[in-house]
Amino acid sequence: METESKDSPIGILTSVRQEMVAIACLLNPISLFKRNGVSYYHGEIDGIPVILTRSGMGWERAQRAVIGLIRDGSPKSLIIAGFAASLSPNIKRGEIIIPDCVQASHNLAPDSPSLIPSHPLVKAINIPNFQISKGGLITHDRIVIHASEKRAIAGAHPNCASLDMESYPMAMEAEKAKIPWIIVRGITDDFNEDMPLDFNRYIGANGETSTSLVAMAVCLRFWKIPAMIDFGKNAQQTADKIAKTVKNLILSLA
Repeated sequence: METESKDSPIGILTSVRQEMVAIACLLNPISLFKRNGVSYYHGEIDGIPVILTRSGMGWERAQRAVIGLIRDGSPKSLIIAGFAASLSPNIKRGEIIIPDCVQASHNLAPDSPSLIPSHPLVKAINIPNFQISKGGLITHDRIVIHASEKRAIAGAHPNCASLDMESYPMAMEAEKAKIPWIIVRGITDDFNEDMPLDFNRYIGANGETSTSLVAMAVCLRFWKIPAMIDFGKNAQQTADKIAKTVKNLILSLA
């Protein structure tokens, strides 16, 4: 990793394209470059340099992506941003979560320690004009489809209020590299809500859900169309909220 300077960028690591695009729209100017086969967006948010990329869903992709971002982008700090599911009846769709710790689920990395966001980023979480919930986050091995499984996971991890598939390995590698990190997650599905489809069935080799496969699945289950429209609308609104929170967080660090 290159020697850090005051002009070193803030790294932003998302999981999927929808999250990344919402944040990329805030960069001005913006340029795209590739290193080691990975695409990175480099630009500024109100004059602050940032470097942005995405990993795809899942532990291994997340770990590869954060190692690559640290190696190729030399960020001075890392913001891990994207979607999450609620593990609490008090955390609703569309809310923003900034977890006070992240854990790995037992089936992924048993006995792994909780990781706590690093100073100086934690001092910046009181962002005006946003109601931000806290609590722990658990990184799981797949998208959780049924509310009954969310309840089971919440029971096994009572201090966790949300769930994702990537944050723990990202934070773990940032810790190894001694890079400060923080997580910003937006809730796409409620604690007592089933997902409209089993999206695990439609994840492609790039770690993204295949739009064509999802469309075919919905056509075969036409009664799911209203729920899918509602889910898609909420996901886009949540992605926009994540991007605004990331921007405000970056500005608070200036």
